[in-house]
Formats: sequence, structure tokens, C-alpha cells
Amino acid sequence: MNRITWVNNLRGMSVLAVILLYSTIAVRVDVGHFTGLTDTLNQLLAPVRLGLMFFISSLFVDTGLKKGFGPFINIK
Repeated sequence: MNRITWVNNLRGMSVLAVILLYSTIAVRVDVGHFTGLTDTLNQLLAPVRLGLMFFISSLFVDTGLKKGFGPFINIK
């Protein structure tokens, strides 16, 4: 399978953004001096976090559907 590097990098960054969000929620009380930094990062990433995941997913829907609906669903 041919990989597109910028898509893989974008996917990795979006996954890290989601991990940052959920990890700070999980340890909200215990983050200590990182609270300001993590809150700021999460506020900066909030507008793009979910949209980026949908964008990356939509890049390959057309290619998958060209194979036919049956094979597309079986792969998923």
C-alpha cells in the first residue's frame, strides 16, 4: 500500500491532540504546574481537533467507494 506522508503526519498530530485532551481531563486535579500550559494548548487545538479527524477520514472515502459499496463496507 502506498502511504502519503503528509496524511500520516496529520493523522498522527490529530491523534496526539485528542490524547492531550483526554489525558488532561483524566488527571485534571493532579497536573499541578502544567495546568496553564495544557489548558492553553487544548483551547488552541479545540477548533481544529475534531474537524481534522473528519477531514483525514474523508480523504479516502471516494477511493474506497469506487471499488464498490460491498468491498468498502467489508474493509471497514
